[in-house]
Amino acid sequence: MANFRRRTGINVATATVTGVCPGKSAIVIPGSGFSIGLVQVIAANLDGGNRALSLYEDISPIAPQFTLGASGTLFWDSPGGEQLELSAGSGLYGCLDVAGSVDVTAYYVLHDNRTPITKVQARTNTYNAALTGPKAIRRPTRGGVQQEG
Repeated sequence: MANFRRRTGINVATATVTGVCPGKSAIVIPGSGFSIGLVQVIAANLDGGNRALSLYEDISPIAPQFTLGASGTLFWDSPGGEQLELSAGSGLYGCLDVAGSVDVTAYYVLHDNRTPITKVQARTNTYNAALTGPKAIRRPTRGGVQQEG
């Protein structure tokens, strides 16, 4: 079976984690068929007290608990070497040890693992309308633009 995986570029997600473990706050939620490759995580504790931040891939922890001092900042560069890849369809979540808030920014690569449509299937979808409607007929104009005809 061929590998149809496509990289969609570097994305950024910012969220405020306020949930106390085991309740979790969502940081990145991908769609079905997509996987996240974490490149960098930045966490900033803007509260006055100490906080411990836990990061999860759905329900599984992806790192030991990070302790952030008052007004502390965490820079987690290149987790997992180059990037830490989460399983397809799973998201990145966080929670705290005590009530408070921590701002988390995640830089990640979104990988599209869905099987792309083939040229034959795209043509079939375009030219065959629904059973109750007329068939769609398209022809190119002189400039090559498709128009209904």
